[in-house]
Amino acid sequence: MIDPKIGQAAGFGGVILHGLSTFGFASRAMLKSVGGSDPNSLKFFGVRFTAPVKPGDKLETSIWVVGKGPNGTVDSIEVAFETENLATGKVALGGGTVYVVKTSSAKL
Repeated sequence: MIDPKIGQAAGFGGVILHGLSTFGFASRAMLKSVGGSDPNSLKFFGVRFTAPVKPGDKLETSIWVVGKGPNGTVDSIEVAFETENLATGKVALGGGTVYVVKTSSAKL
């Protein structure tokens, strides 16, 4: 059961989406765009939670290729990202860094 009183008591104005769910949506977008939807291609995923998300809010993840990944080979890349909550205009996940094995089906 979802209890809006908990979210209100924490200052969020009601029910919020668990941060790990938002984290999951962003990682799925990353895997689909860069890693060929292969979960094994994701080597590191770090992010800062910056604003709450409510169930049903639309999210948009923007990504930028920074360079080669930590092993220095061209098949592994470092990607920066942020996820915006389109309902509020706030960045929900900021300062994101991902190391991913780039696949031939990458949309970059």
